[in-house]
Amino acid sequence: ALICCLCNQIANNALELHCNEHENSEQAYLFGEECLQNYLNQNNGKCPIGQHEHCEFSKNKSLRQQILDLLVICPRQYDLQNKKLNQETNTGEKEGHKNESNWNLINQCNYKGKIKEIKDHLDKSCELISIQQLKLQIVLLLFFLNNLLKIIK
Repeated sequence: ALICCLCNQIANNALELHCNEHENSEQAYLFGEECLQNYLNQNNGKCPIGQHEHCEFSKNKSLRQQILDLLVICPRQYDLQNKKLNQETNTGEKEGHKNESNWNLINQCNYKGKIKEIKDHLDKSCELISIQQLKLQIVLLLFFLNNLLKIIK
């Protein structure tokens, strides 16, 4: 019930269709705000359900609040678990992965909280570093080492 009809993910900033064409439908059509806006921009404002003109929608405050109150785990921990599962599926549990598995046990995030608090968690308290931050640190380290080598020569 809280799923976007376009991307099949949680409907972030939920919008509900109120087109006359769907007035007699038993189903409520729910969309994430960004998904619906992108769809309407790419499809000349035509409704994603039925492709008719004049798509009408409104914010659904009660559903938005339900979504904000959903309990979730840290998305970085989720990504780490998925990566580990994919590696085990693709390569099997081999000797080379035992060290990585031990590293994953040490480096994990046990956060469980509301969706509305996740940004604050990621910005301030998550112990898992994001891929973007890691890439930036590697680039900065390489830049530093390169400059250090120039000085030594």
